[in-house]
Amino acid sequence: MPRLRVLSGSDLVQIFSQFGFVRVGQKGSHVKLKRMSPQGEGQTLIVPMHSELDRGTLESSIRRAATWLLTSLRSISSAISAFYQAFLYFRLVPS
Repeated sequence: MPRLRVLSGSDLVQIFSQFGFVRVGQKGSHVKLKRMSPQGEGQTLIVPMHSELDRGTLESSIRRAATWLLTSLRSISSAISAFYQAFLYFRLVPS
């Protein structure tokens, strides 16, 4: 499995905005992102706006967003494909 590159908080916010997350607030160095599904369910993500995010923080944020995205989309394969393409394009490097 390829390793994620080090991303900044603003990079992660930009990537999540492509999946419908909207910046709704900020407290200190942490940004709150929110997304609403067509069924009316919402999800909130908190992203630290650091110049470099730890890999564990990055993986956790992706996992939380992907879990919600998987349940809100019609098919699992389209969700996996969308996330794979986005993160492959935006910063994955071979291990």
